Amino acid sequence: AQIAASTALPTGGQAFISVPQADYEGVVPVARRLSRAGFSLLATRGTGAHLRAAGLVVEVVNKVSEGGPHIVDALRRGEVALVVNTPAGADSQRDAFHIRRTALECRVPYFTTLAAAAAAAEGIDLMGRGPFTVCPLQEHHRRA
Repeated sequence: AQIAASTALPTGGQAFISVPQADYEGVVPVARRLSRAGFSLLATRGTGAHLRAAGLVVEVVNKVSEGGPHIVDALRRGEVALVVNTPAGADSQRDAFHIRRTALECRVPYFTTLAAAAAAAEGIDLMGRGPFTVCPLQEHHRRA
């Protein structure tokens, strides 16, 4: 789907992750898989603390609402290759709008659900294993 949307999945760089507390447990496997694939992790304070507690190396960046330098600045500087942001609440929705808009302008893949982020992390992992082909979903299921 990312290829069809003309936004290829990156195979490395820095991945930004910001999720509400309700998603903390679910985001750990995604972050771990991205880290194993060679991504460095960048997160907001709360998400970063949870990922560190899970044994991951994480750099912390400010939310937009916390003032600069923040994640939008990092996106504009080309420092972020992938965004995982599952906002909850009014403040995080406002931040998410700015992050999403900047990610789109900078052609950075942006995932708003843990399911989509997990699928992207799996795709990135598989891309690292060698060449692949694009085929219709029906053909994929026929092969399985």
